[in-house]
Amino acid sequence: MLAALFTGLTYGSIILDRKWRTSHPNELSFRWGYFQALVFLLGGFASLLLPLIARPKSALEFVYVISVMIFGLIGALAGYKLITEKRKWAWWFVVLVQLTIIIINAPYGWKRRSEFR
Repeated sequence: MLAALFTGLTYGSIILDRKWRTSHPNELSFRWGYFQALVFLLGGFASLLLPLIARPKSALEFVYVISVMIFGLIGALAGYKLITEKRKWAWWFVVLVQLTIIIINAPYGWKRRSEFR
């Protein structure tokens, strides 16, 4: 299951990168950025499963779960849109949220910082 998910995300990032490179042939590949955007988007949609996992027992808990779902989905859609537009602050926001700053994303983002708008 996890391998199929990873394969789908990788294939999606390759497709988005091909589309980017056909319209911007002089730019570098942005496959990793698209992969991050798709993971962030998937996380937002996964927040829709929260009521099934949390099983709220009171009205206050239900409101909390619904608000987390709404903000998670809005944040994921905004993050996806802004990363695919190569916004610098959106890239760093997603890096911090995913807590992968030191291992992979910080060196990659630092090397490509001149491309971000």
